[in-house]
Amino acid sequence: MKQAMYEVIFEATETLQNGNERRVKKGVLMPRFDEKTGRHIHPEAQIARGEKALKEAHFYNIVYVETKNKTLIFG
Repeated sequence: MKQAMYEVIFEATETLQNGNERRVKKGVLMPRFDEKTGRHIHPEAQIARGEKALKEAHFYNIVYVETKNKTLIFG
């Protein structure tokens, strides 16, 4: 089964266990269409959802980089 998704890529800061910080690129995968409404997800909503997911994972100083189209294949 194939599923088309977006990978929204951000640059974010994380704190390591020794107290140091580092900048990393993180990608957040999301479906192309909203689960509730069935409508296409706008770029502004993609960025907002991605930032929310990264904040929940304890990243900060989040900056949007780009969006890529991905096709996931489940076997």
